[in-house]
Amino acid sequence: MTKENGGYDYSLDLEDDPSAQDDVFESEGVRVFIDRDRKTVDYDLTVDFEGQGFRVYPQATPELRGKVEKALDHIRPALVADGGNIELVDIVDGVVRVRLKGACGSCPSAAVTLKQGVERTLKERVQGIIGVEAL
Repeated sequence: MTKENGGYDYSLDLEDDPSAQDDVFESEGVRVFIDRDRKTVDYDLTVDFEGQGFRVYPQATPELRGKVEKALDHIRPALVADGGNIELVDIVDGVVRVRLKGACGSCPSAAVTLKQGVERTLKERVQGIIGVEAL
């Protein structure tokens, strides 16, 4: 798996049994094998089978939270300069949940800032982030 443009490139092979280096995930009777040697992210992933496809997202480990905080620290000076701030609340299924504070909480451009600034930056800097939502 490799990250490209906010998503993942992947290849699927049909196999009956996992090899010794595979991580095995099971959901609704479907078994998925991920080769540990080819996994390029450096924290735990969750793989969900959702009807007709798979969804891969990072688990909210302390390491992932640290990377998200570091990316938010890159964004924060611009928000503070406009009288606002941002707080990391949680990371769920690859979606970063934040709280916009100060002037950012009531700014008419908050939705644009969230998508064009915060989400874009997080997707570029942190593997597996698929979106951002404000609480």
